[in-house]
Amino acid sequence: MNRILFFYTFSFLVLANFCQAEVCGKILKIQGDVEILRIKETKDVRIGIKATDQAPLQCDDIILTGRASRAKLKLGSTVVTMSSQSRLAAEEHNEKTHEPNLLSLMYGKIRALVKPRETGEKNLQINTSTAVMGVRGTDLFVGFDPNTRLTHQATIEGKVEVEQKVTGQKIMVDPGQQIKIEAHIAPDGEEIQAPLRAEPISIKVVEQIRQASFIAKDDKEFATTEAVKILGEPTKWLPPDEELPLDLRGMKNEF
Repeated sequence: MNRILFFYTFSFLVLANFCQAEVCGKILKIQGDVEILRIKETKDVRIGIKATDQAPLQCDDIILTGRASRAKLKLGSTVVTMSSQSRLAAEEHNEKTHEPNLLSLMYGKIRALVKPRETGEKNLQINTSTAVMGVRGTDLFVGFDPNTRLTHQATIEGKVEVEQKVTGQKIMVDPGQQIKIEAHIAPDGEEIQAPLRAEPISIKVVEQIRQASFIAKDDKEFATTEAVKILGEPTKWLPPDEELPLDLRGMKNEF
């Protein structure tokens, strides 16, 4: 009897530790329709779970935001805001610290606050299908459109190393700068990658960053002095026009 009791107690503790080890973060806040795609039994099967505030996130979860929906996540010490119609996958993590090592933005827009890591610890990478961003102690924006295969990256604070996947070309993007990774199709069907060039953050990209930051507009960690210099006051951080009530559309410049 004692052996049976010991076995079940031991199994419970192992299972509890396993489950705990699988949790790498949580959803801090949602607006609208947000879903978690979670592996059920095999690597090929995921189930959709309706997200809620403070819901735990497993280390290999995929987070989806619907139309007029947003999410704010904490993955290890990294805080991420997701704009509407975005899909973000947590793909690799540090097994000891549960810090994310690789995030993949399949489509949409995100803003991430990434804290510096210990010496020797792997930097966070953010992937799109056309670019890899190496991140360490940074406030950055990434947007990806799968239809045009266009990646936008902008740095608010810190520095980001951006690598073009096809050519391997790398460039450092400083605060206040953006990079655009785009491809052109030649007449023979070959994909041609334009050379990387950092430039000041455009008004269009500023607007995209504001949209990605909307869910965190009341958070001091997102509204730093440097962020406000680039994005303006948080009262200007609004969703796209089509998500605003009819009587507020087109009034962004008046705030």
